[in-house]
Amino acid sequence: MPDLAEQIRTGRLIDSLGSAGAFYDLHYVETTSSTNDDVRAAALRGASEGLVIVAGYQSAGRGRRGRRWWSKRGQGLTCSVLLRPSLAPAASHLLAFAAALSAAAAIESCAHVSARTKWPNDILVKGKKIGGVLVESRVAGSQIEAAIVGIGLNHYGRSGDWPQEVQERAITLEAAGPARLPSRGAMLATLLVELHARYLGLQSDGGDDLLAEWRQRDIVLGKQVTVTLGSETVEALAVEVGPCGELILEGSNGVRRTVTAGEVTLR
Repeated sequence: MPDLAEQIRTGRLIDSLGSAGAFYDLHYVETTSSTNDDVRAAALRGASEGLVIVAGYQSAGRGRRGRRWWSKRGQGLTCSVLLRPSLAPAASHLLAFAAALSAAAAIESCAHVSARTKWPNDILVKGKKIGGVLVESRVAGSQIEAAIVGIGLNHYGRSGDWPQEVQERAITLEAAGPARLPSRGAMLATLLVELHARYLGLQSDGGDDLLAEWRQRDIVLGKQVTVTLGSETVEALAVEVGPCGELILEGSNGVRRTVTAGEVTLR
């Protein structure tokens, strides 16, 4: 089977997307600092939504809060997608939900391995992080002018390939032990089809179906959690996600609080 780069460069991968293929403009780069940075630059030049840049290796990939996204060359699936949604800036969480849910669905469809999500943007397999999403938006007035949706999945390799601080909390698709390990091309094609469907749904219903799907797949809701908010730590019950994807917490005193960002761990 052709490798990921060849599938993209020859157009075979875009041809496999069916009707969703018309939405995407797919490009491959062997090495880059960050696919999110590449897509942002293209957005500033006026690129249309649907631009996707896939990298064989990122030298400065990042996750939320500026953390490094660690991946060895050729082992991960890393891409960024340009979207121009008709959404208020507060709803950017919903784009992260759409991407994380699409990645989880692709894992289950291609590898037949159960996948869950964790607020606000993680994808988990066997209780460990297999991927994450980083959405960076450019706002004009009361609307999102451009949203760069970065998605990273750990595909090939074993945890021993990673730094010690990563090994205990992360997993690759290969290490998850699927009966048959799908190629990165198959995973990417399925992920993009899934994302396109959820994006169209979000544009039409404002996120109702997306939120319902998130509630079913998220491991945090209904659990006692610790949320780190900068220098503040909150212990509470995660009771719900709001209409824009914000997390609603309930303290032991019954008082509810809404958070839009933070590091969540199960207690």
